[in-house]
Amino acid sequence: TVDGRRLQLLAQRRGWPLFWGMAGVLTQKSKMLIESFPGQRRFGDPLVGQLNATGSKEHFRELWTQVEHLRSTRNMTNADLDALWQQLSESQLLVEPLKASNPCPDHCVARALSGPCVCRENSSDQHNGEIVLV
Repeated sequence: TVDGRRLQLLAQRRGWPLFWGMAGVLTQKSKMLIESFPGQRRFGDPLVGQLNATGSKEHFRELWTQVEHLRSTRNMTNADLDALWQQLSESQLLVEPLKASNPCPDHCVARALSGPCVCRENSSDQHNGEIVLV
């Protein structure tokens, strides 16, 4: 979560929207990647801003604190992640990647599972077009 906070600060400074996605826990025993997860298990960070639609900031902060506590006391499991994701997904705007078959305007970066495009909050801002995948 320290790295997550650094990533949030970087995104805020650079004016990038930030999305979080659900993945599994890899253990040292795992020699191969766990099966892929669907692209719609992601949401825009409500604290970073930059988007015209996100979820609850308060609920996000509460769960972030809960994750910090869990990580400080023990290793997280896939069951932990699934339970936290279930709670979080009830208060966040879940999105899927943009697709050529279902386009949005150029300043948009995702599509809500409910259908509308999720776009940069201020589409008139000139941004440098950088994209970073972590």
